[in-house]
Amino acid sequence: MPINSTLQVAGFCLAVLALIMAMVTCMEPHWKQNDRSGQVMENIRRFEGLWEKCTSSAVGINACDQFDHFIIGLPRLLLAGRFFTCFGIVFLGFGALINIFGLSCIQTSQTDQMKAKVSVGAGFLVLLGSVSIGIAVSWYAAEVAQTWGNPMLMQGGFGGGVGTGGRMVSNEYLSNDRYVLGWALFIGWGAMAVGLAGAILGICSSWSAMNEDDGADDYNMGYDKGPAYDAGRPNGYV
Repeated sequence: MPINSTLQVAGFCLAVLALIMAMVTCMEPHWKQNDRSGQVMENIRRFEGLWEKCTSSAVGINACDQFDHFIIGLPRLLLAGRFFTCFGIVFLGFGALINIFGLSCIQTSQTDQMKAKVSVGAGFLVLLGSVSIGIAVSWYAAEVAQTWGNPMLMQGGFGGGVGTGGRMVSNEYLSNDRYVLGWALFIGWGAMAVGLAGAILGICSSWSAMNEDDGADDYNMGYDKGPAYDAGRPNGYV
């Protein structure tokens, strides 16, 4: 069964879109934002991401402060979020790049069987990248929801919740604010869904074509007896 080029191109486009959405999710600071309901100064907005925390006011004054720690001193949740998000972007990037060489619409010296294998391998990379992004945003969202529902965890922010596991963290991660989910998490979930769809299309479009040539060769070998067999046949034999 030949490669379905339409599904293959659609899977590649979805993989590229998932990569872009994952990169936006990684860089955006709106992973969580303060819950302004019940606050005296509702015009003050605070939001945090993987790399920085920001404060914004209604008059247009914005200030962002990047986190000073990369590994040591980070809360475990923030460290896990960076790890899974960065690895997800790497997997999605390599998957989209490798998938270019497996597209049947691009003329190369590779056979259809080789292109099918490349496309399936790239699909599994995109699948891993999508799952990694999903783990990062889902874990982060679960921690935000838990700290919102349990006021005892709010005093420490990341430092007092399950995301730290009892580790010592810097004071810059401590907060008394109540946070809700930020819109960057929803972009991350969208990247996961789009990436999974692209991976499934890429794998399904080429899976049946991976062993097609091998099967055809094995079939022909059973009937191709070679010159020695032809020489032994009587004249006029059909």
